[in-house]
Amino acid sequence: MALLRWLKALSDDTRLRLLHLLSRYELSVGEVVQVLGMSQPRVSRHLKILADAGLVQVRRDGLWAFYSATSHGQAAEFLSCMGPWLGQAAGAAQDMDSAEAVMAARRSETKRFFNRVAPNWEAMRGELLSGFDLSAAILGLLPRNAGPSGDLGCGTGGMLPEIALRAGTAIGVDNSQSMLDIARARFAAESAIELRMGELEHLPLRDGELASAVMNLSLHHLSRPEQAVVEAARVLANGGVLVIADFGRHDREELRQRYGDRWLGFDEDDLRVWIAQAGLHLESLNAQRLESGLTLLLAMARKR
Repeated sequence: MALLRWLKALSDDTRLRLLHLLSRYELSVGEVVQVLGMSQPRVSRHLKILADAGLVQVRRDGLWAFYSATSHGQAAEFLSCMGPWLGQAAGAAQDMDSAEAVMAARRSETKRFFNRVAPNWEAMRGELLSGFDLSAAILGLLPRNAGPSGDLGCGTGGMLPEIALRAGTAIGVDNSQSMLDIARARFAAESAIELRMGELEHLPLRDGELASAVMNLSLHHLSRPEQAVVEAARVLANGGVLVIADFGRHDREELRQRYGDRWLGFDEDDLRVWIAQAGLHLESLNAQRLESGLTLLLAMARKR
């Protein structure tokens, strides 16, 4: 019965294109409309057929909904077998080019936001943390003098001096030129601090270059946070430590506009799964309730 349901759902060119697209990208309805160049009612109708057949899953994040190909169970095994043929659907190759343009537009939008707010960023983050000393909590999980440590998504570099004191060398990575300009002006005389521009999903770091790394309230700004965790694992040396601090799932929709958030926080299981998929061993995961009403998740994992 399941096979019959799946085959019926695939008996349409548009749905073949949709599945090929969503097997590689997680997109909102509006973004799918942009990629395929079709009307929203038409796209929504085809997405519903695929979802009802169990071939597409929906992730709801506040008022937003994101669609992707089903990633688990027998339906996922079926789609894996169908993968080579889905790419042969008419228009599938052009869809990939259009989807990459949409993702590039996402990244550009994020860069523009952070370039604009860079001078006020530290104060803005302080409002959300409500006096909680997150830097101290993170530093307490980092090893001493183990080797170079990276702040991945360092912003204006507020944590870099403390990381450098603990690790000997601190490497800050960010994709905002304005953020890095402020950091360079602050730490121009600091030989133990190095700054690099790059995306967290494609880090400008060599395999195994870092003894430890920090992702401090950066994952919820990314389209694909799981890919950033994989990248962080890649640049860690064996035995290296990754510390992730980010918000637990919440419904504060206004933070999208004020803070450029793409995700309204994460469930603890999100972090557990991404850390495991990156080949890291989770050693601790704690939740801290903040006065702002948000919950802070603090995870520490090690590369075996």
